[in-house]
Amino acid sequence: MFVGKSGAGKHRYARALERALFDAGRSAYMLDGQNVMLGVDSDLWVDAALSELVRRFGEVVHILLNAGLIVVSTTNAIGLADATAVQALIPDSPMLLVDIDPAGSSTQACDLRISGNEPEADVIAKIADLLARRGITAPA
Repeated sequence: MFVGKSGAGKHRYARALERALFDAGRSAYMLDGQNVMLGVDSDLWVDAALSELVRRFGEVVHILLNAGLIVVSTTNAIGLADATAVQALIPDSPMLLVDIDPAGSSTQACDLRISGNEPEADVIAKIADLLARRGITAPA
């Protein structure tokens, strides 16, 4: 899960990761929070409870994981603090959190923190290593 403020580069890195996983023969799906908002969340008001947005996002992730996919996700609505709630909905699946923090001011726990200026290949290599170490993919 890529988290960070709007415009930080989440989508670019997430698409690059999805592409790298696909090129490596993995079944992956890039779930953008906007897709969820326009789909299963379309019945919610703009100011809907964040907890309901997180719950629905987590349920979609759960369905995709059960289908055997590696889910690469981005969202502006769900931040580092909400990732714990998503993880609770998928307790049997490991989750990696990548925080894109251009200001370098975030102090919340994550698996990888980047500024958003790093080359895609460098970030993907770091994430691939984390995925292998967590047993999500086989070591490269």
